[in-house]
Amino acid sequence: MSENVRSIINGMEQNPKSFIGKHVSADEATKILQAAGDFIRHHLLERHNVWYPNIGTFALFRYKLPVSHHPLKFIISQKPVFQLSHSLAYRFQLRWARIQYEVSLPEKELNPSAIAVNTQIARSKVVLTMNELITFIERRLHAKENVELPICGVGTLRIVGEEHRMEFNKQFLKEATMDDAMHVLEDD
Repeated sequence: MSENVRSIINGMEQNPKSFIGKHVSADEATKILQAAGDFIRHHLLERHNVWYPNIGTFALFRYKLPVSHHPLKFIISQKPVFQLSHSLAYRFQLRWARIQYEVSLPEKELNPSAIAVNTQIARSKVVLTMNELITFIERRLHAKENVELPICGVGTLRIVGEEHRMEFNKQFLKEATMDDAMHVLEDD
């Protein structure tokens, strides 16, 4: 996964107006992208949806199956999903469909301050790196090139042509997926 992150950073450095290599070193950018993946992973496992600005939302999709005729018992299944940003899809004519996910779960924005504290890197460098990543993705999409964005510890976002797909890591799927958990609603 770190090789994929390194290739993304090399791609960001090729932009003549990029801050990567000038204000933010390649090693710092690698740490920041890995910490962003850790942030997403941690909050999804804590049952929070995470919004990555201008890229999309990582969320948990839950569905309840009633048990027999008992209205207070459910079997709950849960899996992680990714909802591509509507504005990104609209700008680059990507196929976009709304994915229903658990909106009752709290939603957190990818927090540059938390990433800065975890990596011991200035917050301004974290924001610059996140903005450079979005610029890199938009430049690739504008040039009609495929995008492969690794999210460390979570999976890889692939955009090929007008299709997008989030491929979650097997280990992460094992941790985040909940199959056939019995849930009984409390009687008020």
